[in-house]
Amino acid sequence: PMVLYEPVPAGADASDAFFELANSRSVQYKCASGRKIDIEQERDIKNCTGGIVWETAFFLGCFLERRGLDRLGWDQEDEYLDQPTQSIEGTKKRGKTEGQEEPVLNKKRKIKKSSGKLKTKPTTVLEVGAGCGLLGLILANLGASVMLTEAEEAMNNLRRNVERNSKVNKDDPPRALRVNWSDEDDIKALETSSGSPFDVIVGTDVIFNVKLVEPLLRLLYRVSHDKSTIWLCMQERCPEAHKTLLTLAPKFFEMIDFSKRLAECEGCEAAESLECFLFCLIKKKPDVKLD
Repeated sequence: PMVLYEPVPAGADASDAFFELANSRSVQYKCASGRKIDIEQERDIKNCTGGIVWETAFFLGCFLERRGLDRLGWDQEDEYLDQPTQSIEGTKKRGKTEGQEEPVLNKKRKIKKSSGKLKTKPTTVLEVGAGCGLLGLILANLGASVMLTEAEEAMNNLRRNVERNSKVNKDDPPRALRVNWSDEDDIKALETSSGSPFDVIVGTDVIFNVKLVEPLLRLLYRVSHDKSTIWLCMQERCPEAHKTLLTLAPKFFEMIDFSKRLAECEGCEAAESLECFLFCLIKKKPDVKLD
């Protein structure tokens, strides 16, 4: 049977709810607009984590829905953040940092991204590690032009979900593309696809293997422009990979911690108890050497 996702109230135990969702054949998400997105899961996919909808996809989808299409990216309301800089060792326990402080997450970073001009084209969105496709489909329902990408192992299920929910954006139906983060042919195909470079890039629980962190960051850099916003939402599934992200990301991007704002967002209260992180990345240097 299909299970409808319902936000877990603040203070409630979210583990059982997400366990039930993860073990269901199909899940359903009700968008703020009232549209329902039906997602088929495929738990038996080999060598891939994209067979189920992870908690962070629900949270980031809800968070960005609340912001709305005009605020999918960084804007003037985000210019001042009262977020404490965290150490690598201290990211797991928010507010209780330990060890030497790393200049990775900025305290009050002012980055002007809004020009005040009306957009003349749809916001283009890329989802990396799209898994079953829920997050990208939520953003397509907002009116964004969305490209969802995954590894070959998860593509059949992703394509089915994208086709099943193609009406979320009748004017610009979401598209699915296979992308291996280390395959130059795949990356070039993405670079030359419609919408690239993308205005907004999203990824959930894509930091799980230390060997894939740098290829992912290089991919994000290549398919973003100087006004792009990248949202990465995750749990710390691999401490070494998480540490590598915090070390390498500043070479490519400004990195701002939105974890507190995520947990304060209506519908995302359980993100804190589940130790979910939300990072916003803004392109830092136009002259980063990728070779």
